[in-house]
Amino acid sequence: MTHRLLGHKQKLTPVEAWGETVYVRRMSGLARELVAAEIQQETHKVSVRAIVVRHTACDADGDFLFSDADLADLSNEPYAELDKIATVAYSLNEMTAADLDALKKTLERIPTASSSTDSPAPSVEQ
Repeated sequence: MTHRLLGHKQKLTPVEAWGETVYVRRMSGLARELVAAEIQQETHKVSVRAIVVRHTACDADGDFLFSDADLADLSNEPYAELDKIATVAYSLNEMTAADLDALKKTLERIPTASSSTDSPAPSVEQ
């Protein structure tokens, strides 16, 4: 008997960005946790939208378009283009404004390696 998860096919949602069709895919549980961890680690260094786009933008075959090495460059892409993809990713992955606010509050309470225990971690901005 085949396990029900092995037959799962990724649903891709097309978005027009950068003058071409980019697809957005659902995040796995691991990817969602990686997004949260990356946001905490990269506070004020890269865009939250860039992190979400990195973990959701793909080609028509479902292969990711960006890697971790692309985050800094991706963060410098036009806001409107990142927002087109991120907005679809938020919807497709059922990430609400309340989820993002809760994530921000959680991250503010987590001390970073560079912060002392007397000061909270910087807040995450979109």
